[in-house]
Amino acid sequence: MKTGYSGTELQRKLGTGVQNLRANHPQSQSDRVTPGCPPCQGAFAVASAPITGSISSRKIDRMTSVFPSDSLLRMKGLISILTCSLCLLLPAAAQSTSTSASPSSSLQLQKGDRICLIGNTLAERMQHFGYFETLLHARFPEHELVVRNLGFSADELVLRSRSLNFGDADHHLTKEKADVILAFFGFNESFDGADGLEAFAKQLTTFIEETLAKNYGGRGAPRLAIISPIAAEKLDIAGLPDDRESNRRLSLYTDVMRRTVAQHEGVLFVDLFEPTLALLDEKSRLTMNGIHLNEAGYKTLAPILDAGLFGAEGAPAGFPEALRSEVLEKNFQYFHRYRAVNGYYIYGGRSQLRFDPDKSITNADVMERERQILDEMCANRDARIWAVAQGREVPAEIDNSNVSPFIEVESNFGLGSNKGKEGSVNYLSPEETLSKFSLGRGYEANVFASEVDFPEIANCVQMCFDSAGRLWVCCMPMYQGYKPGEAMTDKIVVLEDTDGDGRADTSTVFADDLH
Repeated sequence: MKTGYSGTELQRKLGTGVQNLRANHPQSQSDRVTPGCPPCQGAFAVASAPITGSISSRKIDRMTSVFPSDSLLRMKGLISILTCSLCLLLPAAAQSTSTSASPSSSLQLQKGDRICLIGNTLAERMQHFGYFETLLHARFPEHELVVRNLGFSADELVLRSRSLNFGDADHHLTKEKADVILAFFGFNESFDGADGLEAFAKQLTTFIEETLAKNYGGRGAPRLAIISPIAAEKLDIAGLPDDRESNRRLSLYTDVMRRTVAQHEGVLFVDLFEPTLALLDEKSRLTMNGIHLNEAGYKTLAPILDAGLFGAEGAPAGFPEALRSEVLEKNFQYFHRYRAVNGYYIYGGRSQLRFDPDKSITNADVMERERQILDEMCANRDARIWAVAQGREVPAEIDNSNVSPFIEVESNFGLGSNKGKEGSVNYLSPEETLSKFSLGRGYEANVFASEVDFPEIANCVQMCFDSAGRLWVCCMPMYQGYKPGEAMTDKIVVLEDTDGDGRADTSTVFADDLH
């Protein structure tokens, strides 16, 4: 017995009902059917599949795996009846809803605009691959745009966890003088399911209204684009959530985002869910875990987002590698400014500590100067991005001669103020250290590895043996963080005893350029 119809079959069957409805509607009546009328969207999308429709053949394919065919046929009849009745009874209301606001059809940029990305992991990880921003500069080479990624994993509209004194979204958008905001939300909120849709719509409305009331850059209200989540990818990995259930939730939240944005003048909505649902059905691995894009995924998404924001006309043909390289270098420096490690020393609980010899400067003085330097370095890299986008040559070496100087800190070691805390600088050799051990009966100690044989394990802070007897060592010569302009030298080293004599004889750098 046939238990379900394919998307094509169901589209044909529902399309027949829609055609009958259209035949019974005067042309003037059908002209009043707009994307602002949810019932009309539901029925007429099946036959014509407009971009703004809330039911597509792809969604119907997903529905057939959940609803039996007889339920879908009854649903078809119900949709047809409700649509006809509502259109006859409320044509004016439908028209009024659709014209109550004029959502933007594309994002308009001006020369010198400062663009900020905010929101969840989808936004945050874009900076590490640079594809979208490369297209942005390639499309608008003369605009000399400034792009700053303020994305933060797991961010929601009303829940954005940060460390003490990190600063809220308004603080950072004001600092960056945001003229344009690309807001990526909806994924984390979707875990509240259908029960959370009403609250989400209210939260999004509040966010839009509050954002449009701001003047971050001194040039008026920011231009705002709301970006939907992407679809979930089906991967044959044990333990991952059911992609069909995830996509059912994401579809609901995407639809709420579309309808909510439609009520706000000049705000753009970009639907990434529908396009990526089609892509992720093609069995090409575009995510790491079904929901977070890998590099191939971001490369594939970039032109979709670009077209959603600016339209298909004028889209760049590809990703100029020289331009992307400059974008990535700028993003690297800005990430360490915005997401600086050890914030407890920069703006948190230890930021105001003062030290000898004269207690004239604080941790914050020193480390906020380093963040200022990173801002200046990013500005230098912005200029290189503009030059490359405009086809001009740039020197191979980046000129940072114009950045502010570091605040030099005089060490208080050996001045006597830390008497009893400094210990001794007379370090024992491995053999001398062994002689100091007091071992219980039956125990023996030996030197497996030391900095004498392996200088690369200097400043070791953590180590662990694995099941194969190899010693994994975390080394942090850069502690306590990245100093602007310096090379990354923290690393993870694997030491192995290959001949069984109890001493490591090989060293392998497992990961480097860390901090």
